[in-house]
Amino acid sequence: MRRFYLHLCACVALTALTHSGAALAQTEVAQPSPIQADVLERGAVSPTAPNDPYPIEAAGWSKPRSFQFFDSRWEEDWSKLQKEGKAPPLKAMPLLGDEVTLTLSAEDRLRAHFYGNGQLTDKNNYTELQNRTIVGADLHITDHFRLYTELGHADLSENGHPDVQSVSAKQDNSLSLQQMFGEFREEYKGVLVGAMIGRQEYTDAPEQLISAGNGPNLHQTWNGYRFYIHTDRFRLGYFTAYPTDQNFGKAFNQTISHEEYIRSVTGSAALVSMGNRYNIFLDPLYIESFNKNLAAGPTTGEDHRFTYGSRLWGRIDRLTFDWMAYKQTGFHIGREVDAWMASLTQNVKVSPLGFPSTFGFRLDGASGGDAFNKTGTTHLFDPIYTDKGIFGEAELFSYQNIFIIAPTASVRLTPKFRINAEYDFIWRMAANDAFYTPTKAYTGTQNVAGKYAGGMVRINNYYDLTSNIFLRLELDQMSVGTVLRRAHFSDAYVVMPDLTFRY
Repeated sequence: MRRFYLHLCACVALTALTHSGAALAQTEVAQPSPIQADVLERGAVSPTAPNDPYPIEAAGWSKPRSFQFFDSRWEEDWSKLQKEGKAPPLKAMPLLGDEVTLTLSAEDRLRAHFYGNGQLTDKNNYTELQNRTIVGADLHITDHFRLYTELGHADLSENGHPDVQSVSAKQDNSLSLQQMFGEFREEYKGVLVGAMIGRQEYTDAPEQLISAGNGPNLHQTWNGYRFYIHTDRFRLGYFTAYPTDQNFGKAFNQTISHEEYIRSVTGSAALVSMGNRYNIFLDPLYIESFNKNLAAGPTTGEDHRFTYGSRLWGRIDRLTFDWMAYKQTGFHIGREVDAWMASLTQNVKVSPLGFPSTFGFRLDGASGGDAFNKTGTTHLFDPIYTDKGIFGEAELFSYQNIFIIAPTASVRLTPKFRINAEYDFIWRMAANDAFYTPTKAYTGTQNVAGKYAGGMVRINNYYDLTSNIFLRLELDQMSVGTVLRRAHFSDAYVVMPDLTFRY
């Protein structure tokens, strides 16, 4: 593991160098204020959040990645800042008075992965360099209609011999039409109704089930339509779409996969809504998913599932919690499916020695069992379209046949610098099933005894260099347990520096 410590030392040195360099450059580069750096943690609303009568944090839109930028860039509304004379150039530019405006957006992310024993395979040491460039144009025609178009470019280069991860068109793509849709919305007496038709990102579900996928260079997008109705106390939505398939080769050669689809009905009720410090939401969810060629355990074939359940989450002063549980039924290659997943997160906000901090723990579980049988019911949960890096960029395990206990901590050392840390204690739920990566089973784990899979430390460092430039350093280190060691897998790590520019 000597290479692991060398990479760790290099990342610590880079963090210190960046911190000192940014401090020296404060007179030359505009820095975000402490309010900007911490406002989202206190529950305040971003000035670019879309207009919505429902509390914006529970309205079914994507997560804000900083004070003014969202994961899905089309959700940003710069009109309020434009009317106040505070919008930066290229945002909410008037074309025909204030009725027709154009917003241009851009993102460039440079990321490196340094793998030691990648995919828990001995001597599988390699590096990856990734880059993505995204540009978007948002044309608003009055407050009721808009057209959005987004293009993406992705590069990936490797040095080494990864034995599991392979280059996909989401990672290396000359030019992709990521999104192109029209949206109509109307608000009347506190009721907002809207419809979106075209190619779009979709995140109106817990990221444990549906995610745009921020790990790969290019986000997952869908082709279909979305309807929604929002009030100040509840909301309801419907979505049906086919996924976009990225392909290698020339520009704009994406296709629509008609061998897969999802249909979802989403909702949310504001059980408690008393300002930013006291709010509780209940979010029921129903998803129908179909995949003609889904890999589940050792088999690949037609899979038709129905996932339903609910999420209870919110904040009570210093306490935040996020609890969810979902049942999954249906059929996989003619076999009945009976599966489930659950996640329980709870944190408390404190300020020891004046540093705003969050401490808590998380419980995660997803069923498994009987996947390697040829007949009978399978209990292996399918996480549908979750982010493969939801448990870290090493992508070592997923919501399949797993149980995790994870103490967590987050400390903001300065208004611009935050450290998140956790340790995952990991078991498999069923000993007669394998332990799984996000894409496949660990070979042979279904044939060994035991349940303890190992432990992983995950550390994330976030630093806002400016209000547009963000640095992140992630460290994942996995120590294999009984199950993986008996199947001849090894301890592993990944160190990932990540520099992102957003405008």
